[in-house]
Amino acid sequence: MHENIKFTVRLSDKIKPLSDPAHLKLEKDDINEEIKFSIADWQSVFSDVKYGTHFFVYGKFIGSKVAEGFKISKIQLYLQNYTGSVTIGFDGAPRFKKSIIFEGDASSDEPENPDVDKLRYPDRTKYLLSLRLRGLNTNNLVENVSDFPNDLIIKDGDILETQINFNPVDPQLSRIYDSAEVMRDTPFVDELFMERVGEDVVVSESGIKGLLKLGLFNDAASLVERGVTATTTENSKVVIKEDVPKGISFACKPVNTIFHFD
Repeated sequence: MHENIKFTVRLSDKIKPLSDPAHLKLEKDDINEEIKFSIADWQSVFSDVKYGTHFFVYGKFIGSKVAEGFKISKIQLYLQNYTGSVTIGFDGAPRFKKSIIFEGDASSDEPENPDVDKLRYPDRTKYLLSLRLRGLNTNNLVENVSDFPNDLIIKDGDILETQINFNPVDPQLSRIYDSAEVMRDTPFVDELFMERVGEDVVVSESGIKGLLKLGLFNDAASLVERGVTATTTENSKVVIKEDVPKGISFACKPVNTIFHFD
């Protein structure tokens, strides 16, 4: 059932962009009608818990109706931390691109895919929103997602998948790239990438995979020094020699959003 659960974003030309980030911090008595419209209408596209902090990512999809659907002219993002002691924020430029086009015919390779709905949305398009976040980071606003097609037109029933990757916290704090001896004295163990083992602090196996995925850690010699069996391919890409873990090692969460029009 969980794979069928989606956020819903309603596209409307009545939604106005946030004109000034300072408006988000105004007291109620200082908000006039114009500012009220500017700070309203954020719609959720993602939620998760990391570092013990529960957070939501919201979006504003600014645009207007056209014959083919809804033409997007601007995308803004806002991150709200609700509970937890570690503040999470955006870290790097978001990317928005077309992901998968579902033709909706009977010969579909994935007939059981819950995003394929050939009866109601035969021409459905799926988009991908890629975000990088970081703990101990207060940057909670993206005023303008610049990396999306100029001719982006969303149809009713199209899908948005939000993919989140976390960068390590400030390496000067965690000392994640330092030697094992130096890392032992870190004042902050980044739980997404590191773990404490008695008096030692090490980069965890899942942390190494994450660093490799992010392109932040590609020195095979350094990995071997840390006790990880690694090798390099012909293109110098680092590969960890280990069995592929079975099952899911993270909590399931809704990552898909469906677009509808007013």
